[in-house]
Amino acid sequence: MSSIEELKGQLAVVTGAASGLGRGLCSKLGEQGARLVVADVEQKALDSLAADLRSKGVEVTTVLTDVSKRDEVDRLAAIAADIGPVDLLFNNAGVSEAPQPSSGLTEDDWAWVLGVNLMGIVHGTSAFLPAMIERNQGTIVNTASNSALGSVGFVAAYTASKHAIVGFSESVQYELWQRESAVKIVVSLPGAMSTRMADSARNRPAEAEGRKPSEAELAIMTAHISHGISGEQAAEIVLAGVSRGDFYVVTHPEDLDTATRRYEGLMTGRLAPPVAPIATE
Repeated sequence: MSSIEELKGQLAVVTGAASGLGRGLCSKLGEQGARLVVADVEQKALDSLAADLRSKGVEVTTVLTDVSKRDEVDRLAAIAADIGPVDLLFNNAGVSEAPQPSSGLTEDDWAWVLGVNLMGIVHGTSAFLPAMIERNQGTIVNTASNSALGSVGFVAAYTASKHAIVGFSESVQYELWQRESAVKIVVSLPGAMSTRMADSARNRPAEAEGRKPSEAELAIMTAHISHGISGEQAAEIVLAGVSRGDFYVVTHPEDLDTATRRYEGLMTGRLAPPVAPIATE
């Protein structure tokens, strides 16, 4: 895709579509005339999104999907394939554990966060990439985070998952280059956004036991991210990067300073201090 104007009539699949960046992407894609297949783990939020999009004349199909489950992502891919070839896939679903020392994280914490954030992207790529390679056309956009440019304490699982997404995306793009495929991978690195990420535990499966944030912690985290840009603003930046053919898309230019400090640290063997420590009380 060389320009956003070419979105008209293209088929885009968005996971984690019902809130935050996902909802912003759906709004902007719909404005440009794309047809949408939207996936989320929250049915009511998904229905609300679809109603909003349809009121604006957007062609949209909803699919309730837990991206941590490969069979559900395969079902999503099959439904999308029945509509038409997928031009754009946004692997966007993401969650975060409650801020806490890494030693307090349970196996369920790790399985839940990595299952959604990392394996959700692995599942999406595995399910959609083969058809794109066969057509020699398509773009996959993987949502990481500015947490992949530098790290903070007390969210070890979330941070590890976002670093892994960048490495996975780079590896897949190298494979595509080696096979001389025109399919593209993009990794988005959004900074502070006004989203419901702080309340990720609302979607935590009952079987995935673990500590949920207290009301006080949730208030602190929500207040912090409420000052971020909107999902639609972030979506505009991401889509502009896709249009330019960028591989890395950073929504907040100041985050590049964090990356610079990190790599300067690598050169000297020293860990740079975190830019914005997580508030834990």
